[in-house]
Amino acid sequence: MDPSLPSHQAIREEAKGNLAGAEATTIDSEEVTNETLQDLSENLFKEWRDVGRNLKLDETELDNIEADNRRKGQKEVVYHMLLLWKRKHGIEVTNKTLRDALKAANRKDLSDYLFNREQCGTTS
Repeated sequence: MDPSLPSHQAIREEAKGNLAGAEATTIDSEEVTNETLQDLSENLFKEWRDVGRNLKLDETELDNIEADNRRKGQKEVVYHMLLLWKRKHGIEVTNKTLRDALKAANRKDLSDYLFNREQCGTTS
């Protein structure tokens, strides 16, 4: 056997890594569901404006969302911010975009939660 050739184990490990990378790419490019937005709105409070800015929403839009939904509670404010992003940005509305916005707002925990949720196919 030629020692310069990779072992079967090395080939299997490389294939596993490539498959995992392909799964992550697929998950990241999937459209964000309204169920995902609802889940996030239950856990995103003080950083919601930072996330909105990271999602390319302007201050006027964020102010209007807050004014229109303040009495309904913070969860509704966040949910409507995420819905506006989804309506406004169409094709840019992917799990990766949302995960990146969460990370940039120092909410890597929610970014990881979103990734794990989508990877497992959880929708509730």
